[in-house]
Amino acid sequence: MHIIPPSSLPNFPGLTNEYPDTFLFEFEILCRGYDYCTNDQRLKVFPLTLKGATLRWFMSLAGNCIQTLEDMKNIFLKKYQEYHKSNEYIFDMIQVEYASLEDYVEQFHYNLQKSKHKYLEKEILKTLILKGIKDELLELLNLIGKGDVF
Repeated sequence: MHIIPPSSLPNFPGLTNEYPDTFLFEFEILCRGYDYCTNDQRLKVFPLTLKGATLRWFMSLAGNCIQTLEDMKNIFLKKYQEYHKSNEYIFDMIQVEYASLEDYVEQFHYNLQKSKHKYLEKEILKTLILKGIKDELLELLNLIGKGDVF
């Protein structure tokens, strides 16, 4: 096992031009090239490849939710793979059960930036994003906004 120079690590800040599958493939190649063969070795290196919001998301995960390399890959892909839907996806987006409001808004913004519709009027964008929010959160937002979530 050799020490991996920080400049060799792939980075995943979760930007619109990144693909999580490609990132994990590059991570796998890097680990093999430096003889990081065990799950423990790879799990220790993985957080060093994350930046910005992606690192904050990873650090917010419950400490015991990742036990194996497969757990890490599955959780990572579950979070970031949905970001790579078609350009029309913003019209059909809904907040999935396990997603926080912050995750949903982040995913909406990500998909909007990849969409050919990123210059829609502000009112249309508000309608689209609110249409997909879970009902209980929408009620809470209306309560906070005194009946006007806008």
